[in-house]
Amino acid sequence: IRSCLHFCIFVIFFLMIRGPPRSPLSSSSAASDVYKRQLLLLATALTMARGSRRPNVVFVVSDDLGFNDVGFHGSEIETPFLDSFALGDHSVHLDSYYGQSICTPARAAMLTGRYASHTGMQHSYWTQGAPGGLPRKFKTMGNHFQEAGYASHMVGKWHLGFERWGYTPIERGFESFYGYLGGGEDYLTHQTGGFVDLTHNRTAVLDRNGSYS
Repeated sequence: IRSCLHFCIFVIFFLMIRGPPRSPLSSSSAASDVYKRQLLLLATALTMARGSRRPNVVFVVSDDLGFNDVGFHGSEIETPFLDSFALGDHSVHLDSYYGQSICTPARAAMLTGRYASHTGMQHSYWTQGAPGGLPRKFKTMGNHFQEAGYASHMVGKWHLGFERWGYTPIERGFESFYGYLGGGEDYLTHQTGGFVDLTHNRTAVLDRNGSYS
C-alpha cells in the first residue's frame, strides 16, 4: 500500500510539473478536469493507505525559501517541524527544482495545477494595490476539493489578487480564510504600507496589533 501511495504521489507531481497537455485537452475546462483528476487520485491513494475513512489533506507552502534555509539541508537554522515533513517515515522528499522561485507564480501554479505562464501570473509577484489577480476562469484546488465533498479552508498568505473580493480566497474555493492578502506584512502590527493587511473571510482584523503571527 505504501508503494502504491508513493507511486500515485509521484505520478501526480509528474503530471503537475509537466502541465496539462496542449492537445486534445487545450481548453481551460479540459485542463481543469485533468488537475481535478490528479487531486482525486491523491485523495484515493491516501484513502487506500489509511483505510476507508476519507483523510484530511493539508498543503503547506513555504515560498521564497532558500535551499539552505532548512535543517534537513544542513542549515544552522533549526527547522524541526519542516524537517519532520521531509524526513518522516512516510515522506517523499523531492530535492530538485520543480516550480517558480517567487510568491505569486508559485502559488498560482500550485492552486491551479498549471504552469504560471498558462495563467498569466508568471511575470513577478503581485504588488500591493495592483488591480486584477488570478483570472476567475481558472478553478483552484479549493474548488476541486469542494466538488469532491471536502470542506476547504485556508490560513496564511494569499498574494493572488485583492482588488475585489472575487479575487480573494473566500470566492476562490475556500470556505474560510484567515491571513493576509498581499505579499508580506509586519508579523506584530500586521501592517504593510501603513495599512492593516489581516483578514478573516471578508472582514479586516483590527484587534491583533502586537500579537505575533
